[in-house]
Amino acid sequence: SSLDAGLNHRLAQDLLEGKASPDLVFASWYNHLLATLYRFTGVHLETVWILHMVVSVGSCFLVYRIALTLFNATVATIAVWLFGSYSLLMFYEGLVVPTTVGILLSLLLTYRLIRLEQDKIPRLDCLLVGLLLGFLCKTLNVAIPLAMLVPGWIWIKARGFRHKVASLSLLSL
Repeated sequence: SSLDAGLNHRLAQDLLEGKASPDLVFASWYNHLLATLYRFTGVHLETVWILHMVVSVGSCFLVYRIALTLFNATVATIAVWLFGSYSLLMFYEGLVVPTTVGILLSLLLTYRLIRLEQDKIPRLDCLLVGLLLGFLCKTLNVAIPLAMLVPGWIWIKARGFRHKVASLSLLSL
């Protein structure tokens, strides 16, 4: 994992300096996020740690909101405690890897899909789901199968052929 952290740091610095590298072809969106952060704050690892801590707090909030939407406040509180106590889901180890950001994007995607189910699939939400799914797949490659499953789920849930086509076209953007 520290090898991954070093690679992410080096790729972000290469992006920041404008160096061409064969590794940048397959670089994740996370490296671009790090390079942008380095551009505005300088190459300080503490700033990245603060970003990851804020992302982890956002993930806790989303776990609470998802559990509250699906269950009740007691279950939501237990879910947040369990989520926060597992160090791989939170930013405890200090490694600069995209997993923390990927977890936040996964939770955002889950929350938006739950809202799509409740809100009768508005078009703007399909666009937001498509963007979240794209960022998630570009951040964590293990999420790529979701790009094949989510459009099928939306196709099943949408009402009327015209609405299905419009929703899927916005999702594909």
